[in-house]
Amino acid sequence: MKNYLIAFALTAISCFSIAQTPYHPVLAPGRAWDVFKTPPEMEICPYTSAVHLTTGGDTTVNGVTYKRLVRNHILSNNPVPFCGWFYVAPTSYLLNEYLLREDPAARKVYAYSFDYQSEYVLFDFTLQAGDTLKYPWGNEWPIDTVYDFTLANGEVRKRFQNSGFPDNAYVEGLGSLMGAFTPMFIPLEGWEVTTCVRDGDELLFSNAEGCIGPLYAEEFAPVGAIWHYTQPILNAPVEYSYTTITVTGDTVIGNEVWRVLKGGANPLCNLDAGFVRQVNDQVFFRDVNGGSFLLYDFGLLAGESYTTFSGSTVVKVHVDSIGTTTAGGQALKTWFVTCDPPFWGGRIVEKAGNLDYLIPIYGACDPLPGPIRCYADNDDFFKWVTYPCDTTFILAASEVFDFQSVKVAPNPLGEYLRLEIPGGSRHAVLFDLCDPTGRSVFRQEIAAGTTSVTLPLPSLPPAMYFWVINGQMGGRLVKAE
Repeated sequence: MKNYLIAFALTAISCFSIAQTPYHPVLAPGRAWDVFKTPPEMEICPYTSAVHLTTGGDTTVNGVTYKRLVRNHILSNNPVPFCGWFYVAPTSYLLNEYLLREDPAARKVYAYSFDYQSEYVLFDFTLQAGDTLKYPWGNEWPIDTVYDFTLANGEVRKRFQNSGFPDNAYVEGLGSLMGAFTPMFIPLEGWEVTTCVRDGDELLFSNAEGCIGPLYAEEFAPVGAIWHYTQPILNAPVEYSYTTITVTGDTVIGNEVWRVLKGGANPLCNLDAGFVRQVNDQVFFRDVNGGSFLLYDFGLLAGESYTTFSGSTVVKVHVDSIGTTTAGGQALKTWFVTCDPPFWGGRIVEKAGNLDYLIPIYGACDPLPGPIRCYADNDDFFKWVTYPCDTTFILAASEVFDFQSVKVAPNPLGEYLRLEIPGGSRHAVLFDLCDPTGRSVFRQEIAAGTTSVTLPLPSLPPAMYFWVINGQMGGRLVKAE
């Protein structure tokens, strides 16, 4: 009886000690795992495939909310054999086979079994050495040792170890060392190895290959990115305000992860609602009605082309050359393009996209938004104007141009257009070149005080054009055969 009481007392003390220890969640927001799969037999390379895992959205089964996982393949620049030069592909897939939930009070992680139509305990962080972790398919795994495990950032977690295989273990805050969310088992042939766990840029655990990064350093439209564009409002007096597009988060459409675009200030014409998705160097756009198309291809070389859409109109984008332009003193890789028909601007810039507007919207509304003022995300800030991004100009009648003094040449039009404004202007002005229907085919914001500027024009079909400043028609220009 005395021994029984002592054992009971020790168990109670141990349980009390566990309860007082802070719980370290496995499914923490922003956490990511790299998992490599080993081959069944010794081959020239130690791995056959790999994935990068993150937590995705929630789903409900039988009234219980579970967390889903998102997978990005880890690829090799030397794909056969799968030996090295690894990178995380940007294409994301929502995994349907993993449904997980965490109960911090119970200190357990549960997984849903589609075979058994019920959940089971995947990780139990209350177990002591000598306890057993049981799975519904009949496997029982003794926890032989529980000991302190030091993470890469110096913090200490508990490691729950089965002695049958060195990596047959799970760790507080990390998950399984054999596949992140794989149940305990002893492999007979190939198995999975958790090589990295991290929170954003903070490394928690690294093993073997370590942490794999993206091949393409330039991520397009990261969450939180925002574009500012000029938005003319042609009333009296003339107003030049701004409109924005912001990436507000991720959503899942047809098992694919898309970035959500949302309009902010003055979202005229509802042009800025939709979704974008990056696949390697390509960026796709999806509108709210479900139509999708290739928006950008940042992998193209000079002389190559791709096809996009402006509404229902097919637009061929041809890369004339690749160079750099500057924004706020920063040099940015730029694709100088010609669009046929000329429904989009002639410069596509890394991270920011087309300097006219994010998507081609010719004829969608009048007046069109654009050009770009600023682009910002958590790492970068690019500015194409000399004033704050959210500036609104209201031009009084006294500030309207004397068009007789403004000179626009040459006429007929060529590859460039030169604009002269004697004495400059008090505010930034918007120059448009419009086709016979009155739609702008070229737009450029000109900084305050500019007295002369040379503007590169897109390829234009032969026709009669009109130049317009701040919504007021100034004169006619001809594009000859």
